[in-house]
Amino acid sequence: MRNRSARRRLALALKRSHQQLEATKAEKERKKKPSGRLRPLFLKASAWAMVARAQRTKEARDERGKAEREANETSLAKSTRTIARFTMALVFVGLLSAGVSYFQWREMNSSGSQADRLIEANGKLATAAQKSADISDKNLIATQRAWIGPVDANITQGTPYTIVKATVLYINTGKEPAKFQLTGVENLYTREQWDNGQAATSLTKGKSDCFNTATITGTRFAWPTTGFSNYFAHIPEGRVPQPGVVVWTDRLNNGDDLMTVQGCIIYEAFGEIHHTAFCYFYDRRLSDMSHLNICTVGNDVN
Repeated sequence: MRNRSARRRLALALKRSHQQLEATKAEKERKKKPSGRLRPLFLKASAWAMVARAQRTKEARDERGKAEREANETSLAKSTRTIARFTMALVFVGLLSAGVSYFQWREMNSSGSQADRLIEANGKLATAAQKSADISDKNLIATQRAWIGPVDANITQGTPYTIVKATVLYINTGKEPAKFQLTGVENLYTREQWDNGQAATSLTKGKSDCFNTATITGTRFAWPTTGFSNYFAHIPEGRVPQPGVVVWTDRLNNGDDLMTVQGCIIYEAFGEIHHTAFCYFYDRRLSDMSHLNICTVGNDVN
């Protein structure tokens, strides 16, 4: 009996100790959580912390962009100095060769045939030096001029017999801004016309018409783009069905017909007119509306 009473007292003592331990844990958990009065302040502080973290992320991204631009400018300056040195070296070689040829001509002036051959050789050398200088100039212009072209195109699904709205994304990967104009048309072809080459003939003519345009109308400018930035243009720009605009039909939706988005970018760089002809197509059985396929013809640049 005495042992049984002792065990009972020990069990009660352990139970009270466990209850006290659970109460202590509950009190600690209650203190960790913000009270009803402090909860708005806690949420506000968390929001400010998120804003500050986003600001630091943006500043870091801006610093990386600045570092990339500075690196590009440094690389361009090095390339320019290298080209200038190469051109000076060519001029020096040309002058040195001309001086050597002159003294040789004085020593051989008694022989007319030898002098004629020497003059002819000097002429060829001068022509080669001029060609090298022209190539250097063209390379320098190519690294500095504007280069405008498309990078993607997409369309949005519409209701029957409404205009198919296309969007073309384009960029300027050059080093200078350029005055430009962008025009585009939509065309619809049957699958038979697409397969027998009739569509390709039409698209090739569209590219030729683009390159035969020598003037720019309007005052739009495309500035150099960096990173993932780009420009976009809507084709068609209006909302009324007209020639050069495609509307949604059952044949287009089921893949019996295909449509193309063909465009022309004309821009000026270093006083010269340049062209970019592009073509995308949509085939219900093949294409993704958010990224149209590139045509096999109708694309070119100069």
